[in-house]
Amino acid sequence: MSTQKTTADGFDAFIADMASLHMNSDVEFLVEGQRLPGHRQVLASRSEYFRALLCGSMVESRQRTVRLKVPLEPFKVILEYLHTGKLPLSSLDVDMLIDVLDLAHFYCLVSVETLITGYLQQKMSVSHVCAILDAAKHCNREQSIEECHKFMEQNAYDVLKHDS
Repeated sequence: MSTQKTTADGFDAFIADMASLHMNSDVEFLVEGQRLPGHRQVLASRSEYFRALLCGSMVESRQRTVRLKVPLEPFKVILEYLHTGKLPLSSLDVDMLIDVLDLAHFYCLVSVETLITGYLQQKMSVSHVCAILDAAKHCNREQSIEECHKFMEQNAYDVLKHDS
């Protein structure tokens, strides 16, 4: 067996171990009435926001159940990413990607913002360019803003005709 294969197998095993920690949770998030399991140490190690929330001096650090006022489906994506490192970009529609991008921005997950904005730039279309531009402005993603403007200039007639 080659070293590269062993490394890939080791990485896959690591991801599986991280995912299993997610199921053996020591914290629950209550989002839109749904309970979602989490692991404090994993979340704290992956996110400054969750480190402050779950391990700092905030009242939530002493609670088993933490109530969050965020959209459920994008939060599930972020929670899964923090536990496993996987971000299912191709399985999410543009509107969901923008919602996840907004939440990633709120949680200061720059790597997630970068991945999503890069993916959205590749998938840019007349029907989504305005929504992508709004999200890029909200998240202060200058390169994405420029890419949207460039796309809009190149497709001005179609963009102006489109309902969005």
